[in-house]
Amino acid sequence: EPPKLLSGRNVSALLFEAGLKPMFQSEKKECEWRPDLAGILRNIRSTGTASGMKGSLLPRKFLEIEAAYQKEWGSEKGLPFTWHYGVFLCRKF
Repeated sequence: EPPKLLSGRNVSALLFEAGLKPMFQSEKKECEWRPDLAGILRNIRSTGTASGMKGSLLPRKFLEIEAAYQKEWGSEKGLPFTWHYGVFLCRKF
């Protein structure tokens, strides 16, 4: 099961509980392109954002997932890889 993602509102509440008051908050989305699913997974692992993901896929299952992803979202640029992240500037209270 993939890790749960928090909304900006949930992050703000957690920061407040920790004694921080968000002064500025921004959510952003960026899209990059990779030639294949392996390239996307390498990028995720290299950033450390896959720390909650465990296990591995059998080669056959991996190829099935890649084919479905390619069919649904692939283009001449490759496969889309979207980052959705938040930036928070906080003050301790």
